[in-house]
Amino acid sequence: MTGANGIYELLFFVKDSRRLEKFRKQVVKTEADNATKSNDQIERTFWKSIKLSPPLYGADVPGSLMKKGIPWNLSELDTCLEKGLAETNIPGVTDPYLYFGAWKTIFGWHKEDFDLYSINFLHHGASKFWYSIDLDQNAEFEQFVRKKLPELHKSCPEFLRHKNTLIHPKVLLKAGIKLQKIVHNAGEFIVIRDSAYHSGFNAGFNIAEAVNFALPHWIKETAPFVSFCLCRKDNVTINIDDFLKRLKRKRKRVEPVEKKKRGRPRKQEETSSK
Repeated sequence: MTGANGIYELLFFVKDSRRLEKFRKQVVKTEADNATKSNDQIERTFWKSIKLSPPLYGADVPGSLMKKGIPWNLSELDTCLEKGLAETNIPGVTDPYLYFGAWKTIFGWHKEDFDLYSINFLHHGASKFWYSIDLDQNAEFEQFVRKKLPELHKSCPEFLRHKNTLIHPKVLLKAGIKLQKIVHNAGEFIVIRDSAYHSGFNAGFNIAEAVNFALPHWIKETAPFVSFCLCRKDNVTINIDDFLKRLKRKRKRVEPVEKKKRGRPRKQEETSSK
């Protein structure tokens, strides 16, 4: 963690994989005693100690902990995203990722890949704290980070997609940027709107599951205007023209049927399913 005055850059190091039992024992040793603290106290402790004791995060693990056939199963979502991508599976986007958090594990400010919607379920453990910029404040937020971090913007105009930037909510509020905060508890879902900037941290050991999805609004209002990070090979891209073609091919045509009433045929109507 580098930076000061509420604006930080995160530096990630990839560590060797380990079994869950070993990870759990390691992170418990460094956990703060948050069981008796209020949410406000936990949040203050996080920001005060943010540059101390770098946390270990078991992030981006392919898989799902949900039983097949249950409502809201994140591995069985059937939205226009799956239909438009046809047989293409993208880990973490169409297929869920699991996240094994610990005290102070962080996700920096970012939008989802291709500005999609996302849904996050907290299976077990400590709470997850979320911050999200109001959608009508996106331009102001982007202008603020460009001004505060000009070198990063110069090297990559979409540097926020790297998820390396963390900014204290009070710094943003002072700059006139509106945002929301919510505490996510075990057994709850959090849904992130398309194009929504968000960040946050974990209050202790927990297990979460997340995946992306799309709605018709995303196809019309968001997808055509998405900007990409071009400096990273793992950047998710979707050919929107091919995506729309696949959706159109899946539309079923219903042949018109002439109906009669009192000896007079009704005007034929041609419909198609949406």
